[in-house]
Amino acid sequence: MMILYQNQQFYFHFIYFLSPFIVLGVILGQKDLNFLGKSYGSFFFLVPFFLFRVKWAAVAGVKSASLKALWNVFFGYNLLRSSMFLLRVLKLSDDAMKDAESADE
Repeated sequence: MMILYQNQQFYFHFIYFLSPFIVLGVILGQKDLNFLGKSYGSFFFLVPFFLFRVKWAAVAGVKSASLKALWNVFFGYNLLRSSMFLLRVLKLSDDAMKDAESADE
């Protein structure tokens, strides 16, 4: 039973940590650099904003501002990034299918 649990844990880590990079490769292959520039540009400001909020709460002595709160910020960033990239790839794929169908007609 422990082996099954370890395999599930491995698959979760594989999907969670590597899928954004795989999808990022697809977006780069489609040369959708405008989307990537805007998304990483917004992350450049959003992630530090939330990290500093946790820091200021910790300095103020708030108990909930802990290392776990910082990891929650990173988890949220990765989840948002993965979702955005996956939705963008699905949209690009749908657009490519529509273009192929209109070219056939």
